[in-house]
Amino acid sequence: MRPSTPRLLIALFAAPLMLASPLALAGGGGGGGGSSSGAQACGNIELLASGNCQYEVSGGCQTMCTPPDLVAACDGQCSADPMVTCTGGCEASCEASCTPASIDCEGDCTSNCDAGCMTVCSDTACQTDCQHDCANRCQVSCNVKPPNCTASCQASCNASCTVQANINCHEMCTVSLQGGCQTQCEQPQGALFCNNQYVNISASNFAACEQYLAEQGLNVTTTTTCGVNGCTTTVGGLGCGVAPAVGAVDERLGAGAVAALMMGLGLVVARRRRRA
Repeated sequence: MRPSTPRLLIALFAAPLMLASPLALAGGGGGGGGSSSGAQACGNIELLASGNCQYEVSGGCQTMCTPPDLVAACDGQCSADPMVTCTGGCEASCEASCTPASIDCEGDCTSNCDAGCMTVCSDTACQTDCQHDCANRCQVSCNVKPPNCTASCQASCNASCTVQANINCHEMCTVSLQGGCQTQCEQPQGALFCNNQYVNISASNFAACEQYLAEQGLNVTTTTTCGVNGCTTTVGGLGCGVAPAVGAVDERLGAGAVAALMMGLGLVVARRRRRA
C-alpha cells in the first residue's frame, strides 16, 4: 500500500528536523556532558586543543580517509602504557645530552621515535604508519613546552615509547577506521575532521562531541552550499543557499536538514513519474 500524500509530506518535513545540525541543536539541550564523556563522544581523539574542525562531504571527504588523517583518532583508541625498559633507557640517554639551551622536546621525540619505528616494524607500511604516529604523539606530548631537561625528556620518551607499545593496535586501527570514515563521507552530514584529522564519532554523539571540542578551544564551523547537484560543505559559518527551484530553507536546519529535504523531494518526483 502506498502512503497517502499527507503522510508522505509529514515524513518529508520531519526528516530534516531529525537530521538537523547538532550545532543548531546543541544550544537548546541541557549541558551535562563533562570532559570525560565529551572525550568519549569524540572517540577519545588525541588532538591538540587548538585550530578548527569542519564537516567534509562526498568526494573531497574520501581523499581524507587515509592513514595520515586517521592518526589522532587511532591514538585515542590505542592506549597501552609504554614499557618501563623503553622509557628508562630513553630518559637516561636524553638527559645525558640535554642542556637548558638545547631543549627540543618535539624534535628529540620525533627523531628517537622514528628510529624506534625502524626497529619494531618489519615492512614499509608499518614504518610509515608508525612515523605518522610519532609526529602526532610527539606534538601532543611536547605541546606544553617542558621547562627543563627532566620534564622535556620525560615527555619526549613517554610519547616515543608509547608509539612503540601501540604499533600493532595502531596498524589495525587505521585499516578499521578507514572504512568507517568513508561510510560517514557518504552520509548527509559527512565526516568531521579537526586540524585535518578524522574524528571517529557515531551519529548519536555529534552534539556531545561538538560541545566538547568547543570547550577545548576547537571551533566547529560549517558553510553549506546546496544546488541541483547536492550539497558541498566547507569552513566558514553555518548557513545554506539552495537552488530557486527548491526554495528557501531556514539556515538553522544546517547541512543534514537540507540534504534530507532534497532527498525527500527526489522521492516525491520519482513517485509522480512512476504513477504517470
